Amino acid sequence: MKKSFAGIGLALSLCWPYAVRAQAPDSAASAAATSTGEPGTTATAGDTADFARQRAVLDNQKAWAVYHYKVAERNCYDRFFVNHCIDQARDVERDALAKIRAQRLDVDAAERAARAQARDQRLADKRAQTQAQAPQREAQQRQNAADYEARQAEFEQKKVRRTGELPQHAADAKAYDAKQAEFQQKLEQDRAAAERRAQERAQNVQKFQQKQRDAEQRAKDVAARQAAARRKAQEQQQQQQQQQQQQQQQKQ
Repeated sequence: MKKSFAGIGLALSLCWPYAVRAQAPDSAASAAATSTGEPGTTATAGDTADFARQRAVLDNQKAWAVYHYKVAERNCYDRFFVNHCIDQARDVERDALAKIRAQRLDVDAAERAARAQARDQRLADKRAQTQAQAPQREAQQRQNAADYEARQAEFEQKKVRRTGELPQHAADAKAYDAKQAEFQQKLEQDRAAAERRAQERAQNVQKFQQKQRDAEQRAKDVAARQAAARRKAQEQQQQQQQQQQQQQQQKQ
């Protein structure tokens, strides 16, 4: 009985590597199937309407592939051929990432193409607008030229009028100069008269001051003569009194 169990164990040990080899492709295929993401989530290069959405989808697919590689790697440690299982899981991840990278390059190329197309369209629209506005610009240029010619003609007319009015301007200038000379002469006369009046006022002030001094001197002279007369009268009165006293003394 023990020998039969030992034989069964030996048979299982011999068959186990082949069973693992047969199951390894299935597990790798399942890892590849799960790493590609859900159906309908792959970004298309022809869709140029929403490049940000396509990049977000590709980023999700990349994260999904990395996640499934980690799961497959962890599950490989339960297998007999660990390294072979991990290599297969890594190959599946590498293939998935390569496809995602290729799709990302397609999206970038599509976006560049869309931008180039939009730029070309803007340039074409601008050229079309420029061509459409060409008649209007030409009409505006002709109008500007006509306005310039009209202004030049008006300037020439004014110049001719000014040239014809030169004699009148000369006569007016001469009359103005004469009036200015007359006015200047009047100013000089008024200035001279004012100076004469100022001199006369100064002389009158000097004369008045001299009269004041003369009057004061005369008053002093009169006062001095009056004082001298009073002194003389007093002296005469005193002499008369002395003579009278002497006569009275002689009579006694």
